[in-house]
Order: sequence, then structure tokens, then C-alpha cells
Amino acid sequence: MTAKIYLIVDITSSDIELRNILKKNPIGCVRISGVTELSAHDKEKIRELKELCHSNDIAVLLEDNYEFALKNEFDGVHFTKRPSEIQKVLKLKPKDFLVGVDCSYSKHQGLITAELGVDYISFKVDCNKDSDNSDSYSDNLISWWYETIEIPLVVENVKSLSKIRELSVVCDFISIPPIYWNESSDFDNIVKILN
Repeated sequence: MTAKIYLIVDITSSDIELRNILKKNPIGCVRISGVTELSAHDKEKIRELKELCHSNDIAVLLEDNYEFALKNEFDGVHFTKRPSEIQKVLKLKPKDFLVGVDCSYSKHQGLITAELGVDYISFKVDCNKDSDNSDSYSDNLISWWYETIEIPLVVENVKSLSKIRELSVVCDFISIPPIYWNESSDFDNIVKILN
């Protein structure tokens, strides 16, 4: 099985570019980032991005802002770190509302968070290591998790096509930030790997 594309957008992302990406490519999920402090204009833009995703039958998650995500009928929330109120969120959230948590490079954090009942966790690739080094701690953690734990895994911070290809068989999703999908040639190559 090959990982699916987990597309990351922000409030500066172009509606037109995103619409083209969503219509032409197999996107597994979209996450809107950088939304902790929002102006009225930001809120409206985020709602528009959500509707754009939903019109293409793609689930969309909001980063960190649980209350806004719930109130505005997003499909879920992604926490960039495990919040102290995570148990309360999991207890009170609607059944179909997704909760994911970034566990950085920590196996311990990943296991604890998974036991709480989140829908997925994410690990980061160690960008300080050689991008083609298959023996880094984070790479070994990612492959171990995928082979051992049932909770779905998103891999973040992947910065080369060779690393995307390598990790595509040991995770459920690979996050693709705007810097990559804004460049059509880079994104086309990513789609070829993950399709």
C-alpha cells in the first residue's frame, strides 16, 4: 500500500490553485495550518477553503483550533502538540469528528497519545539527518510504528522525493506543505510516487 497525500494549506493559499489541485489529484486529506489567532477575514477565508474541500469530497482538518473546527463543521482537528485537555476533547467530540496529534520524534509520546483514542498521530522526519539516510532514528520509528501499531500514521517534514518514495510504503499519509504543491513540477513528481 502506498501512502496518501495529506495536503497542508494556509490562509494565504490561493483558492484557484487549491481548486485545481483538488480536482486533478488524489488527495487523501487537507489540513489548514496557522489558524490559532484569526481575524474576521481569516475566518471567512478558512470557511471558503473548507467548502472548497468538501465540494470535492475531501476531508478537511483545522490545526489546533478545536472550538472553531467544531463550530464550523470541519471534519476534525490536528493538534501540533498534545494539549493538556486532550482527554476532554476526545470525550466530548462528535463520533465522526477526527482528532490527530503531532508527536514529533517521540515514540513514547506517540504510544501514550494513541492509547487515549486519537484517530491518528504524526511523526516528523529528522531534517538534520542526510535526506537519503535510511538508518536515522525517525525513519526507524516510522517503520516500526507502521508495522506494529494500528493507529494511522502521518509523516511530516519530508524534504526530498527520494525520502517520499522511501517512506511511502511505511506510513498511511505523507504531508505536503504549500512550498511543494505550489510548484507544479515538484507536486507532479510527488503525485507520481504516491499514486
